[in-house]
Amino acid sequence: MKSLAERLANAKTALDQLDRALLERGGGLPSEVVAELQLLTQARAHVAPFIGAADARRVARGALDGLELRADQAGLVAFSGARVSFQHARVLLVQAYTATTWALADSMMSVLIGPLLCARSRVSNASSGPQLHTQFVGDGGKSEVPAALYNSIRQRFGWSIATSYAIRNHFLHDMGSRGGSDFFDGPTPAAGFRVSQGGWQYVESRVGLQKLPPNYHCAGAILGTPPDDLREVLDLCDTDVEEALGMLLGAACQMLRAHVACLLGED
Repeated sequence: MKSLAERLANAKTALDQLDRALLERGGGLPSEVVAELQLLTQARAHVAPFIGAADARRVARGALDGLELRADQAGLVAFSGARVSFQHARVLLVQAYTATTWALADSMMSVLIGPLLCARSRVSNASSGPQLHTQFVGDGGKSEVPAALYNSIRQRFGWSIATSYAIRNHFLHDMGSRGGSDFFDGPTPAAGFRVSQGGWQYVESRVGLQKLPPNYHCAGAILGTPPDDLREVLDLCDTDVEEALGMLLGAACQMLRAHVACLLGED
């Protein structure tokens, strides 16, 4: 399976080639058609920043590793030039990682994938543009993306996408604590990243709103007992998030390439 960085690099190459084809051989097409297609190929300018964001995401993930082992006897860890409690550092680093993951996912959907695969009404919606979770996990996406794509992405990646998104929202909006119940099973380094019963039940309740069948891929690895280590769940889910984005990006570029070839009589 290609990495997301490879998919992004391949997308830039494909969009570069299509832009040259339109410039060199698009003279027989209406100027409005060429202009609209060039708006799509110009999205290649975002590829380098997205690859940079993927690198930042890896740095954020690496900061979670061994955090509990770096705490001193007072339960403090080095964080941004200061010593802070393990509990606070844990929340802040999970926030950083999950926020980066979903900022990248939604940016790619908005700029590279959505304009090619989503309904125009969604693409042009300034307040609620294309999003991976909305278009390919929630019921609302059924009428806004091709049925084959919706079904295959939802069945293969739905549980992972929904779980990652629920964790992201819980930490960004609730700081990992809701109704007096903390997401983690204790505030000390000894607890590490072990998830509490109440914390995991809350995530499962949010994922359950998507009505994903229990026979879908990864359901068995996610449902049930609270994880001993949140990092393992994030790795499982976010690898699938990356694969879903990569597949959708590849499909979008292939579709645009075929469309331009047909317009130019080169199919």
